[in-house]
Amino acid sequence: MDSGEERKSEELGYLAVKKAISLVKNQAEEEEIDKSIPLFEAPTTEALGKLEILSSFLIRSEFKKENPYEELMKGLSQAGTLEAALFLFPEAKKNTRRQPLKCPEEIYLMAYLSGGQVGSQKEFDCVKTSDFMSMVPNASERMTQIINVLYLGEKQVGLFVNRFTAEFMVPGFHSLFMDQICNAIRTIANEKQIEQMKELIEENTEAMERNDSVLDRFGTEDKLTGCLNRRGFFSKAYDLLKRSFVEGTYAVVSYIDMDSIKSINHFFGRDEGDLAMKKVASILREVFGQESILGRIRGDEFAVIRISEEEGCSESLRQEMSEQNMKLMTEQEKPYLIHLQYSICEFCFDKSLSLKEMLAETDEHLKKMKKIEEIQP
Repeated sequence: MDSGEERKSEELGYLAVKKAISLVKNQAEEEEIDKSIPLFEAPTTEALGKLEILSSFLIRSEFKKENPYEELMKGLSQAGTLEAALFLFPEAKKNTRRQPLKCPEEIYLMAYLSGGQVGSQKEFDCVKTSDFMSMVPNASERMTQIINVLYLGEKQVGLFVNRFTAEFMVPGFHSLFMDQICNAIRTIANEKQIEQMKELIEENTEAMERNDSVLDRFGTEDKLTGCLNRRGFFSKAYDLLKRSFVEGTYAVVSYIDMDSIKSINHFFGRDEGDLAMKKVASILREVFGQESILGRIRGDEFAVIRISEEEGCSESLRQEMSEQNMKLMTEQEKPYLIHLQYSICEFCFDKSLSLKEMLAETDEHLKKMKKIEEIQP
C-alpha cells in the first residue's frame, strides 16, 4: 500500500473512532476533515511532465526506421515508462456494433520495454492471441498493469500493454497517455502508406517509361542494328534486374554516344551512316558480351546493362572500350572517323536502387566526360 492510501486509511479510521465515541456519549458531532491534509498524494506535476517529454519526443520522431515501433518505445523510456509491450494483428480488423471483431488467431510482438530498456529483435515474434501475455516481460517492481485496445478508425489493430508505478496513477493521466500512443501508431501507419504509394508511383512510372517512345511502339527490335530498340531495352532491363540483381551481385550500366554519326550522315550520306551504326553495334556486342542487354535508345545513343558477380568488372570493360575506340579511329578503312563517347558505371546491390536512378547517374557521368573532352586540346 502506498503512502496516500495509508494516510486515507488512517484518516477514515480516526473519523470512525471519533464518531463511535460521540455516539457513546450521546453527543453526535459534525464530521470534520482537516482539509490541509489531502486524502491522496497526487504528484500531477510530475506525471504531466512525463507526458510532455513523451509528446516532445514523438513530435520530433519521423518513424522511418526499419522498426518504427522501437522508436516509440524509446520515447516511452525517456518519459519514465519501465515496462510496456506493443502487439499488432497480422491485419487490421473491423470492430463495430454491426460487425464485431473476429479475433485473429495470431498476434505479433512488435516492440517492448523491459526495465526501461528497449528490447532488441530482428524479427517480429508471433504468438497465439490467447497466449500473448506470455510475451510481456516480467516487471522489475510492483506495478499496475493495463491492457489497452489499439484502434485506427473503426478497425482494431492490436493491443498495448503497459505497467505504471503509483506516481503515474493520477486522474486523467492514462487517457492522455493512450492518446499519445494511438497518435504515434496512426503516424506510423500513415508513413507506411506513403511509402507504399511512392513504390506504386515508381512502378507505374517505370511501366510508362517502357512505352514512352511513340517511334518504338511497334516491336522491340531496332531494324538497322539488330539490337533492341528503346522499348525493348527498358522491358528487358527491368526483367533482368528483377530476375538477377540480388545480394552479392553488381549491375554495370553504360551509355555510349556515337557523336560522329551526324557528320558522317552529312558529308558521306545516310548509307555510310547506317554502316557505321551497324559496326558500332557489333563492337558493343563483342565488348559487353551476349549476356548483356544492349539497346539503341536514341538515334546516336546506345545503352547497355549487365549483371555480374564480380566486383570491379566495370574497369575491364572501360579498358576494352578504350582499346576498341582507338581501333575505330586508327584502323578505319573509310574516309571518316568513328568516335565514341561513353560512360560505364557499376552499382552494388541495393533493394531500393531503381533502373531509373542507375541510368540517371550514368548519364550524368557521360555529360561530365563530354565536358572534359571539350576543354582538352
